[in-house]
Amino acid sequence: MYTCSPYDVRLWQAQGASYQEMGRLREAIECLKRALLGADANEIAIALKLARLHSDLDETADAVAYHQRVIEISRATCMPSFHILPSQVVTLTV
Repeated sequence: MYTCSPYDVRLWQAQGASYQEMGRLREAIECLKRALLGADANEIAIALKLARLHSDLDETADAVAYHQRVIEISRATCMPSFHILPSQVVTLTV
């Protein structure tokens, strides 16, 4: 029998994806934030999803914060930044 762990990254990601498909973006964000708690410190896929969801909700500051996290991780791990697709980039207007 499988017992759910509060730090089960895959479970929280799957639940977040389900909420996103239903258009329940706020709940999706909460699930993905929970997934980050148990994720590897260098996890960027979840941060990119969170950035996109915040962008979809016009929460620019939060979207930028998650993009910044991805950039910092990429620099720290010497990971090329081409993994950020154009569709994931937040357009800022000042």
